[in-house]
Amino acid sequence: MYENRKDPENLREFLTHLPTYADNDYNDIVSYIVWKTVKLCLTTEHDKIDWRSIVNLLESDTWNDPQYMNILDGKRWKDLDKHNNTDNYHKGTMCNHQCLPAETVYYCFTCTVNPLYEICDNCFDPNEHIDHEYTARVITRTEGRLCHCGNESVFKKKELAFKCKNKVNNDYDDYYRSNNTEGNLNPILKQTFDDMIDYIIDVILSTNELRNSAMPGLKHFSTGAHTSSVGHTALASDTRKDSIFNEILIETTDSQNMIYESYASNMNINEMWTIQLNNEDNQVHIMDLASKISKVLNKPIGYAISICNKLTENYFPAILAKSTDYEKIKEIYESFHNENIVVHIRRLHDVFKVNLMEDLVHFLYNLSTDRDASYGMKYTLRSCMLDSWKPKNEHVESGNAIPLKTKINLFGGFLSPGECLYTPSSSKDAEPVYWFHSWNFEDCQDQALDEILKEYDRDISMVISDMSRSNICFFRGSRFQYLATEFIVIFSRVASLHIMKVFCTLFSLTDNARQYLAAQYYDIYLAIVYRAVASDSVGIRLAFMSLVSQYTFQDPKLSNLAIRSGFVERTLKFSFTLLAFNSEDLLLSTSRRLASHQPNYEESPIPKLSAVKEKVCNHITEVVRFQVGIDSQSFLNPTAYLLKSILQWSQCGRYEAISKEITNYVDFHKFLDDKVQGLYISEASLSTLVLIGQINVGFWVRNGSPIILQKRMYTNYNMRELTYMSDIFNVQFSMCMSDPDDFMVTFLTRWGLKSWSNGTPMGDYPDNETTVGIVNECLLLFIQLLTEIKTLIVVSSIDNFERTLKSEIIHAVGFNRCTYAQIMDTIPDHITKHSIFDKYLEEYADFTPAVSGAEAGTFHLKEKYVGDLDPYYLGLSSSKRYEIEKCIRNHMSVKENRDFVDTFIPVKQVCNVLKETAYFNLYSISSTNTFGIFLKSTLEHIKKCKYDGLLPRVIHLIHLCVVNNLNDFMKVFWHEHEIIDTEFYHFHSIGSILYALLLDDNYSNVQGKIREIFRVLSERAPHININGYLSEQAVSFNPELLKSSKVSQLNKEEEHERKKKQAQARRDKILRKFSKQQMKFIEKNIAANVALKNVSKSERMSDENVPSEFVGWSYPEDYCVFCKTDMDEDPFVYFSFQENNICDFGIDMANPSSVINEFSWILKSTSELTSKNKMENIHERPILRVCGHGSHIKCLGNHMKSAIKVHSQTTKNIPSSYGFGLIFCPVCNSLMNSYLPKLIGSNTRCGESFWKGDNQNFDCSKLSDKLSVTCKKACHVFVKLAGYDIEDRLWQTSYETVSNLLVNSISNLELRLRSFKGIDGNDNDPLLVNNIPNRSLLTFRLLSDLLIFAKNNIKDTDSILHANKWIFKYQTGTFDSILSFSNTIFTQDTSLFAETVEDKISSTIYAQMEENITLFCRGLLEVDFYRELTYEEVPWNNIVIETTQENKLTEYNIIGDILSEHLKFFNYPENDRSWKSNKLCKCFHLWLQDTIKTFLKRLLLSFQIHYSIFNEITRFENNLTTFSDMITYLTHGKINDYGELLENYWKYYIPEVNLKYRSASPEEMVSLFSKLKNDLFPAVSSAHLINLPHKFSAFYTNPDYDANKIERLLGGETALCLLCGSTVNIQKPVALHSYKIGECTNHLLNECESDSNYGLFLMLRTNVAYIAYGDRGTFYHSPYVNKYGDVDEDLRYGTPVFLDTKKYENLSNEIFLDNMIPHVVFRATDGDSDQGGWTTL
Repeated sequence: MYENRKDPENLREFLTHLPTYADNDYNDIVSYIVWKTVKLCLTTEHDKIDWRSIVNLLESDTWNDPQYMNILDGKRWKDLDKHNNTDNYHKGTMCNHQCLPAETVYYCFTCTVNPLYEICDNCFDPNEHIDHEYTARVITRTEGRLCHCGNESVFKKKELAFKCKNKVNNDYDDYYRSNNTEGNLNPILKQTFDDMIDYIIDVILSTNELRNSAMPGLKHFSTGAHTSSVGHTALASDTRKDSIFNEILIETTDSQNMIYESYASNMNINEMWTIQLNNEDNQVHIMDLASKISKVLNKPIGYAISICNKLTENYFPAILAKSTDYEKIKEIYESFHNENIVVHIRRLHDVFKVNLMEDLVHFLYNLSTDRDASYGMKYTLRSCMLDSWKPKNEHVESGNAIPLKTKINLFGGFLSPGECLYTPSSSKDAEPVYWFHSWNFEDCQDQALDEILKEYDRDISMVISDMSRSNICFFRGSRFQYLATEFIVIFSRVASLHIMKVFCTLFSLTDNARQYLAAQYYDIYLAIVYRAVASDSVGIRLAFMSLVSQYTFQDPKLSNLAIRSGFVERTLKFSFTLLAFNSEDLLLSTSRRLASHQPNYEESPIPKLSAVKEKVCNHITEVVRFQVGIDSQSFLNPTAYLLKSILQWSQCGRYEAISKEITNYVDFHKFLDDKVQGLYISEASLSTLVLIGQINVGFWVRNGSPIILQKRMYTNYNMRELTYMSDIFNVQFSMCMSDPDDFMVTFLTRWGLKSWSNGTPMGDYPDNETTVGIVNECLLLFIQLLTEIKTLIVVSSIDNFERTLKSEIIHAVGFNRCTYAQIMDTIPDHITKHSIFDKYLEEYADFTPAVSGAEAGTFHLKEKYVGDLDPYYLGLSSSKRYEIEKCIRNHMSVKENRDFVDTFIPVKQVCNVLKETAYFNLYSISSTNTFGIFLKSTLEHIKKCKYDGLLPRVIHLIHLCVVNNLNDFMKVFWHEHEIIDTEFYHFHSIGSILYALLLDDNYSNVQGKIREIFRVLSERAPHININGYLSEQAVSFNPELLKSSKVSQLNKEEEHERKKKQAQARRDKILRKFSKQQMKFIEKNIAANVALKNVSKSERMSDENVPSEFVGWSYPEDYCVFCKTDMDEDPFVYFSFQENNICDFGIDMANPSSVINEFSWILKSTSELTSKNKMENIHERPILRVCGHGSHIKCLGNHMKSAIKVHSQTTKNIPSSYGFGLIFCPVCNSLMNSYLPKLIGSNTRCGESFWKGDNQNFDCSKLSDKLSVTCKKACHVFVKLAGYDIEDRLWQTSYETVSNLLVNSISNLELRLRSFKGIDGNDNDPLLVNNIPNRSLLTFRLLSDLLIFAKNNIKDTDSILHANKWIFKYQTGTFDSILSFSNTIFTQDTSLFAETVEDKISSTIYAQMEENITLFCRGLLEVDFYRELTYEEVPWNNIVIETTQENKLTEYNIIGDILSEHLKFFNYPENDRSWKSNKLCKCFHLWLQDTIKTFLKRLLLSFQIHYSIFNEITRFENNLTTFSDMITYLTHGKINDYGELLENYWKYYIPEVNLKYRSASPEEMVSLFSKLKNDLFPAVSSAHLINLPHKFSAFYTNPDYDANKIERLLGGETALCLLCGSTVNIQKPVALHSYKIGECTNHLLNECESDSNYGLFLMLRTNVAYIAYGDRGTFYHSPYVNKYGDVDEDLRYGTPVFLDTKKYENLSNEIFLDNMIPHVVFRATDGDSDQGGWTTL
């Protein structure tokens, strides 16, 4: 069939014809052949490759064999030859590690030239940075940050770049960075890379052609075998008409379908059509997507689920259907469209090419990221990328013959406003500056690379010449430029990430040739920006731009290229053009209109502003006709921000101050000789600031939250430094450059305060309240304009940032004690995310670690920075201003020993700082009469209308002018303005009005500041006769009032004393009257009170039967949570919750490491947090937890009835708990599914009486009927929750169930207390009664009383009294363990026992020993005594136990004999003694002792629960910490130590055990061992979750925890199970369960090895714990905190977090083991069950 076909001659031809060879079916076998072929091309010249053999393989009969085709399914063969860079090898290059979110990076301020350059955790070596100033931060941005290790251009010295942790990278070899790099270019590699990349670009351009060819007037040109041919010249001639719009066409699926219909109408073309679904196109739930696919395709839901699963796992488009019938495909497309599912019709041929293209990208990715990738390979790849793209047409030799559709639009889609960027105006003969120009790089030692650069410059020159004729900017770019501009459009998200990593590899070569790559990126920057603005739904373009900017704009050498190329000018021009357009102006139709009517910006006249004359404060001037709040305006003023940037940075350096010659070169005052222009500069900025003030006072309340949000973004968030501060600067600039009177008129007119300023306090705004609020905001802005001088005095960018840091930190902390989280939430992100933020925070504030159970430590401001606090700082809220103002005055009062009324807010003295700047006349407005009239009018309005709230700011403004412009302000201060009423001719100057305020006590809040103003006047201007002015301008002038408040204070005190005496007299009169009435009441009721006391006393004595000298344990006096009253006749119950939880966990003998870790724990050589073994083989049993609150049983019943009634009549979501007996405690919101009745008021049972055989149980027959019924119902509830049948053996089952609950709860508590450390830090024996939580103690004793009640109701107690004393005794019934059966000893009348209680307890201990030894022997037999392991791998050979004591040697022999006897029970040969060794016996001797010791702790605790009273002689329970003490006490001296226990067990118990097993029937033996089939030898180590690394970033640097990086980049998140160590994807539905549950829930229910009832997960990206219970879950605090004690959820603060062992223990013990998970989950989810209704909608 293909005999006459020409064989391919190179890789590009092979790839081009591959769709035909493979019949358009791209599968794993085709992919494998492609990879093998490309690898062959990398090592062999193309003309020496037998291409026919490769083609024959594709055309062979084997190709159609299904087994052959499916041989690679599910195998990850592409990564087999790839060597992962686990040791961080990057010799000769920059590190190039892309640090993704949650990874830690370091910033060394000592080594790098700027705190912008990161060093990754794998490269940073602390030993190389001793005494350096560095910090660590966590990556928060999605695209990540790059490691700059090895890039000498960003370090202060060359050798500082080579301090990598991997010392191999520090061997600087000149070979890698030699200027003579021609030898690095491999011709074979170059030919292969050229063909691969050219083919990729071919596919991209052909696909774009298909997308964009639906424009009217253009015909479609197919890239397939049947292609219509049209001359390139004809196409080029029509370029100006239509082709210019191809690049800015909005691509739609409909336009593509129009072209496909033309294919389908051609009967000569037999095409296969497909329906494809992209992963990112549809934002519907995966379950809904599967159901719609199943519905449209009429396929089973399983088929749809398999497609969705493939879509989510591979991130590649999925083919839903394919057919040769285009009409059928179109019908399916319409069906999906009707279901709102976005799908695409594509030819199978096109699908094949795209898949092949992405596979080639994957190959390049693997090649670039391989550890063993050579420098020469990377150099060759970069050279190929720099070279221009070669079209397939071999006759095309120049870029002019290439169709414009295949060229790059350097403007991207922006329209060029002319041929030139600008024309210099300095000289008429100066040449114009074009938009682009040739680079003309020199000193390129590589000849091949030099030719590439020359060709690139020629192409740029052609573009410049073409622009002079056509005003367009299309050119044939390099391969890198084509890929960088187009890869997002065609590639899938995974392929896009792969090619981005390839680009990063190109930039990692730090030789001189890297600047050539940066230059090409600068030329296409506008094209990339335009595409990012037009469409970037998944954010890949922005991520790409951010990554490349770290290589280019942040590199000192490469960033200078942008300056010399005109990049800055053209980017700024187009950026501000973009900001000036509305979104609809970027549409195609508008673009055409602009293209046909291109304005000439250079020659257009400057529009004149409409002005109107205004008279304010007796000054007349022209003001721009504009009213804030009426005329339309915007928050953002890009031109104003650009102006501020130019003006400010013309006076500043980058890293240090620039010389005076440069700063004085431009005189702003001469530059703006027209003061009106200086005023117009701030028009937009001033209007925005006034708008902010109007919003603050609620003038825009009808606009709702949108305008509030815009204002918040403008003033509080990251934009504040660009927007708010720029507008402040522009207004300050106008204050300095314009006429002061004109500025005041414009300023007050913009605020709408014309009438107010002219003396009328009404008429400006609708109501007085709004007017006062506006004036208040106006005064605040005045103060800020005169004090916020940071932008006026900065000398460098570093100085600017340091000043900003200081102001923000100081005002965020203030006088409070703030946590790190509170500070971070207050300060904008662009400041807190800076690497140097923590350093300055610690410089300005002192840190106090968390104490007394606090969650986090706190910061408080250092004393020396208190004086820098300013309540008028522009970054403060109104409430924060008031708080700081009050604290400043209190601080002054304490520090200077003043009365509060004499305190004031100090003002900033800024005049001296501004003297040497261009803004020296900032305070010039304070010397104008306009300003003085405004202040005087404001003060008069305050006095007349009682606007006291305005007074502090007016006085502060006056104080500022006095301190900073004393001489010029005095003529305004003492000037007496016109007198309207001749009757009142005093107090008409600002100074006299201030004095008048001192006479009025209503203004005492500001009198201290007024006196300070006069003090400054007298001190700094002694030539001014203050007394003389005030004598003339004020009435009854008293000079003493200016000096001290004591004069007025004496008058106040006299008046206060007089009023105080009058009030005391009235009080005494009323008390005498009440006293008479009270005596009469007592006389009438004293007899009744005495009788009542006697009755109450007799009732209490008879009720409780407690002697006057009570000795015992009493229950707490709790009250009913519902009625809050005492109802003695109604039974009181405590709320409880029963659920399964861990009581024990076993050791799997099949895992030797678990055995070794357990022995290490016993020998105290490790702890639970350093042990690497997981807590496997968990034994879960019902546990009871009492919250500590309760109610009367009647009140509880009424509450349940009312709750059910209310919720049955509502349409809201119904808590699923109601109807199932599950409710919340009204006090603590804990869950309740059962209750425990309070049977008695106190417990007087004594331990000594127990040993004597006295019956101390309370008499159940004396309980009331209500209480008995309540106890019976409680038992029924417990039995039902345990899953037992209560029809038969009612009270027997109840007794056993309650007994199980008691011992299981005790076992759970003992498990939790194993990690408890006492006061002295000793954790040897932590089980002390004093350490039991009160809530647990209450639970245990309530269960003990209920157990006695259940026992007394059992009619036949023979089964309990005469039970067998061996392990068989708990095989029948519902006892969970031997410990559960031991309750029969403590709750029975010991006088009825046939044997002593000591024998009963001893038998119980022996039975537990028997069970443990049996489990150990079974485990040894299952692993065959580790015979298959080497000597070193056997667990007990790794344990060192040294002892020479003779008694120990005897005990070891007894242990060996005991093991031999027990092995006989498993039919182990008696003569086989090969297992026996001294080390085994020693280890098991120690292990068995600890397991029995654990049992004794639980047994002792159970005994102390039942018998809580001890006399003075035997009260030594707190000393029962050793094995000998416990067994001596429990056996009452019958057994005194471990050796005696072993000897008695061997002598007395083993013979009985032998007899028992010999006489047991086969059924009994089966019953015995089936009871223990799921049990393992019990562990004695502390209950623990899995071991976690100390640093959170280790999850991404340690291969054991490394999460999928593609998942992280695509927005997914990995969760780590803290029980078994498995990883799952959070919030990802599981296909196996039809997407109804997520992976976390599925792992908990079906996969977790621990088989726990609860789930605990750690989210590895957001640093949040996820706890699960059933199918519910919620989030919880992570155990990882930063160095300040904050959890830092989502890692939004950027500080590294470390494992807090106390929080981790709390999560394990208090949340997990203490059954708190159900309560936390239900509290967070509110127990809601979605039943529909309006709330669901």
